[in-house]
Amino acid sequence: MHVGSAYCGHIPPYPEIRIDSFADSAASPFPPAKLYLLTHTHSDHIQGLDAKSFGQPVVCSEDAKRMLILGERVADRIAFDKGDISERKKPWGHLKTRARRGDQSSISRDLLAEATTALVQLMAFLPFDTKFFINTWTWGYEDILRAISRAFGNQIHVDRYKYTIFKSLANDSLLGSIVTRDPNATRFHACERFNRCDCVACDDENVVYINPVTCGVKDWRNWAAGVLPKLKAGERVNYLMVPVSRHSSLPELQRLVSLFRPNRVVPNTMYENPDIEGLD
Repeated sequence: MHVGSAYCGHIPPYPEIRIDSFADSAASPFPPAKLYLLTHTHSDHIQGLDAKSFGQPVVCSEDAKRMLILGERVADRIAFDKGDISERKKPWGHLKTRARRGDQSSISRDLLAEATTALVQLMAFLPFDTKFFINTWTWGYEDILRAISRAFGNQIHVDRYKYTIFKSLANDSLLGSIVTRDPNATRFHACERFNRCDCVACDDENVVYINPVTCGVKDWRNWAAGVLPKLKAGERVNYLMVPVSRHSSLPELQRLVSLFRPNRVVPNTMYENPDIEGLD
């Protein structure tokens, strides 16, 4: 329940529980929370956690805890890597967190596998000297990296920050094993997009961009049907798209609701759109 959520992160009728919302809100009609939960560490879900005045324990997963403790803002980590500052800034290092291990035995990644398999099939048509810049600019696109590494048998070059985070994850040792800090060791790169390595420089015509997009199956298949003949004919392309969203798809949300079978479903974000007025 990020910034813009309907109830400032509270979940009526349990107002003393607050999720993914930690900033003070004078306009909130709810009492102070007694239990804070964090689902994941996207920047819009952790606002308020960097305040030194926030001293409440936060319950989250083991990996979310590690990502917070090691977390750095984009501008700060780029400045450090360029040598402009000498100290790594850890805005969330002061937090008290209680990690909880979730049961992942029933998680299905079939939808992601279909998308990433289609991507690597397109990539395989390109010449062996093609270099790829994988635009995984935020957390949530890791299945793309796994699929590419598995399909081509290569590691993925990442920047210092991603390398540190991926190596620290307790529940995903595979991700830590497929990344490298050596830009010359591979033709697949997922380094910082605003401070990328020389191997995938902005003006390099031999670089193909891999861009995650949010679109429906029909739209993506229409796009793929248009680009496939070009690849088979040996034509150069500047980018390839992969229909992977960093948030859950509608079928995944439907499975979640069917699992718990709640009497009521309340949206956590409302948009001023007349087409969906009254949806809640």
